[in-house]
Amino acid sequence: MYIHRDLEAKIKPFLNRKEAIAIVGPRQAGKTTSKAEVDFVIQYKDGICPIEIKYSSQKTIGKSYYSFLNKFKPKTGVILTKDYLGEEKIGATNVKFIPLCYL
Repeated sequence: MYIHRDLEAKIKPFLNRKEAIAIVGPRQAGKTTSKAEVDFVIQYKDGICPIEIKYSSQKTIGKSYYSFLNKFKPKTGVILTKDYLGEEKIGATNVKFIPLCYL
C-alpha cells in the first residue's frame, strides 16, 4: 500500500504533459461493470491511455487491466514495472511495459 502511494507520487509529474486533457487517479479511473479498475487514465484529445503499476520484474497483466482494455479499447496502454521492458499487442491496444527507472 505505501509503496503504491510512493509510486503514484513519482508518476504524476511525468504524466502531467501539455497534450493531456485530464489525469484521473484510482478513485475516479474508469471502471467496468465488474468493478475492474486501473490505477490511472490519461485522457487526450483523441483517446485515453490506461496506466497500471505492477512493481514486478515479470510481465504481469491483471484481470482488471484486461477488462478495461476490452471495454474501452484504447490505442495505447502502459504498465509500469520494476525492471521489465517490453511491448505486447492485446486486442486493439499496444501495451508498453516501462521500468520505473526510465521515468
